[in-house]
Amino acid sequence: MVDPFGEISFLTRSENRVAVLGTLAEGPHTEYELVEATGISDVTVGRILEDFAERGWIREGEGPYETTRLGDLLAEDYTRFERTMDVACRLGPVIEYLPVDRMDFDLRLLVRGRVSDPETFDSLRAVDRWKQLLRRSDRVVGTAPEATASTVVAEPFHEAVVEGGTTFRVVVSRAYYETASARPEMRRLLGEILRADAEMYLMPGDAGDFTANVAAFDDVATITGYDEAGNLRVGIESRAEPVRAWVRETYESYRADATRLEPGDFAD
Repeated sequence: MVDPFGEISFLTRSENRVAVLGTLAEGPHTEYELVEATGISDVTVGRILEDFAERGWIREGEGPYETTRLGDLLAEDYTRFERTMDVACRLGPVIEYLPVDRMDFDLRLLVRGRVSDPETFDSLRAVDRWKQLLRRSDRVVGTAPEATASTVVAEPFHEAVVEGGTTFRVVVSRAYYETASARPEMRRLLGEILRADAEMYLMPGDAGDFTANVAAFDDVATITGYDEAGNLRVGIESRAEPVRAWVRETYESYRADATRLEPGDFAD
């Protein structure tokens, strides 16, 4: 009896086998075409084709090799598993900083997005990226935890809203509001943002702080996580519509329980 685990090991321990199977899953190829497409030697490709044919994964017709239904299924499942492992490798080191349990979209969608490396993450670079997104966005919605209650974060949003006319809707935590209210420059920036028709909503006092902030910049969604000290530890960026929809829905769910703030709420 064939050992499934042994067969999984047979395929996955060789990048060449994976490459040949994936290439054939895209369509029929001759042996020469496989060599050209994969860059693998003709001797190795020939041996792989023999092994695949013995297992019923491929067949040779009158001309090129092609996958059988079993081969198609195997290639499809391997691709799915590879994407799952990719996401696991990306999110594993930073999972404690993200609301993964509430992220009800397919996490594999993040394979095509940006997930920062916690070892090389630069918070100033993250702010620069927000500035880039703001410059080309007409509308931004999101949430703001206490960690973002700083002029470094507020100034680019002030510029976008007051000078650029960007539509801005945000739900802030009670901790954000209290921290911002204690800082004169923050009070000025937020008061002017609100007078420019931005909308800011305050969560109830017992709601606690956000563990992460989310934002939707037109066609880009961002999810940012912080450690207990308020240090920015991970940033995710995605254009996938399910991710963007989740961010918008998260904002709306918090806004439903929040109270709208007025410019006078940040008066001296």
